[in-house]
Amino acid sequence: MQKLVRVNAKYRFSGSPANFSIKFDVRDLDAVKGIAVARASLNRAFPNIYSPINILSYQPNLGSQVNLTIPPAQYTATTLAAAIQTASMGDWTVTYSPAPVDRFIFTYNNVVSGSAQLLSSSSIGPYIGLTADVIVPAVATPTTLPSPPALQGPDVVYIQSQYVSGSHCVDIASNGSYIPFLAAIDFSNVPYGFTAYFEAKTPQIFQITYARESGTRLLQLFDIQVTDQFGNLLALPDNDYLDMHMVFYY
Repeated sequence: MQKLVRVNAKYRFSGSPANFSIKFDVRDLDAVKGIAVARASLNRAFPNIYSPINILSYQPNLGSQVNLTIPPAQYTATTLAAAIQTASMGDWTVTYSPAPVDRFIFTYNNVVSGSAQLLSSSSIGPYIGLTADVIVPAVATPTTLPSPPALQGPDVVYIQSQYVSGSHCVDIASNGSYIPFLAAIDFSNVPYGFTAYFEAKTPQIFQITYARESGTRLLQLFDIQVTDQFGNLLALPDNDYLDMHMVFYY
């Protein structure tokens, strides 16, 4: 026996659109043997730069590490270069050179500090092409980052639930060996402002069963997270609602 359950973030019991709990007042969900996501949809209204992937770190010569916080927003390479420059309070001049160069270019302006090293450990590093540490000379010398930017935003969005799926999906040890994965929505060809969809042609492939645990689980109240592929919660605006149908098995 099975039943469909509709989950929409607008009707959440608590939390935000990217991290919420939903509650149902029906006895149908008292003893669920397994679940699977049948379909899901979400609008790409979330930005391509957001917390925590919005920190640029650098180390002035003989100085302590400095962290710049870039305001979350939907950026082009040009507008992001301007935002980084503004956040630096004059320490950096940042430009973007389009194809065929396709790189961010940094110039260090603080001659008192000498040179500076841009750190690839910056959370924004992979997105601006800072894939290796870069030393920028003290003399105003424009220095090109090693890789092209990747500002397309998440190519895939994960739907997760700590309570529903727990250790269902195996991952690497540094991620705790498991992630609470339910389903993924492909955004690789979806521009900003448009909606992407997930549909399970065979929901059984994504089925989570509780047979090895208690056998059944009470699912009148459970959590949902909407993340990028690295587990970072998306910066969903208040009117961007995940909508999905889940199959509950009895």
